[in-house]
Amino acid sequence: MRIDIAGKVREKKLASNKALLPLFEALVNSIHAIEELKSESPGLIEIEAERLPQENLGSEINDSDFEKKNPIIAFKITDNGIGFNPENWDSFNLAHSSYKYNKGGKGIGRITWLRAFTSVEIDSVYRQNGHFNRRQFEFKISKDGVENPRNFKVESSNPQRRTSVYLKNLNERFQQWTNSDLEDIAIKIIEHCFSFFRESNCPRIILKDNNDEIVVNDYFKNYTRNSLDKKSAKIKGQKFDFEVVKMYTSKPDNKIHY
Repeated sequence: MRIDIAGKVREKKLASNKALLPLFEALVNSIHAIEELKSESPGLIEIEAERLPQENLGSEINDSDFEKKNPIIAFKITDNGIGFNPENWDSFNLAHSSYKYNKGGKGIGRITWLRAFTSVEIDSVYRQNGHFNRRQFEFKISKDGVENPRNFKVESSNPQRRTSVYLKNLNERFQQWTNSDLEDIAIKIIEHCFSFFRESNCPRIILKDNNDEIVVNDYFKNYTRNSLDKKSAKIKGQKFDFEVVKMYTSKPDNKIHY
C-alpha cells in the first residue's frame, strides 16, 4: 500500500504556536538513534540554527529592530547515533510505522517537518555488515515524499557515524512564532525533552548559530538546580510515584509541566 505524502501533509495540522515542534521531533529521533546504538561512547547532538540574511530583512526597519536577532529560517540537527540503516530506512518510508511504538512513537512526526519547512535533506553515515554506507535523500511535499535517494559504500579510511537532518526554508507564517533567541529555544527544548535530561546517559546537546553556542545540558542543570522532590500518592487505590521539579527562569511567568 502506497501513501500520498502530499495528502498526509495537508491532513496534518500544525498550529502557529507549535512552530518548534518539527525541531523537537527531529531532536527526539536523534536521541532515540543514540539509544539504539547502545554505545559506550557519549552521544552528541548538534543543532545549528540558520538565520535570514541581513539583506533579506527589507528596508522598513526601525532602531529597535537592530536589537533583535534575524529570524530563524532553518535548523540542521546532527547526531552520532545508529543512522539510517535498512531497518530505520524502511520505517521512514512507512507511514504510521510502529517501529518506535515502545518509545511512544506514532510514526508521523516527520510529517510535521513538511508542515513548517518546504523541504528536508537527510545525510546519514551508518555501519552495516562490517562496513560503512552513506545514505542521502530529500524529503519533500510530493506524492512519494522521498526524492533523489542515494546509498553507497564509504571509502574513507576512518569513517564516523553521523546523521544530519536539515530542515530548510521555514514557512513565513511560522517564522514570527519561532523564538529567535537561542536561550529561549534551549528552554523550550528542556521543557519538551525534560524526561531525557533527567537520565544520566542523556546525549550532550549543543545549540548554536553563527555567533553563539549553548550546551543545553548545562542550562538544564541551572534551570532545575537539582531541586528534585519525590512524592507518592494513592488515587482510587492505585499508587503513583511523582518527581516534582521546580524550574528556575528569568521569564515573568508561571507554568506547570506534566
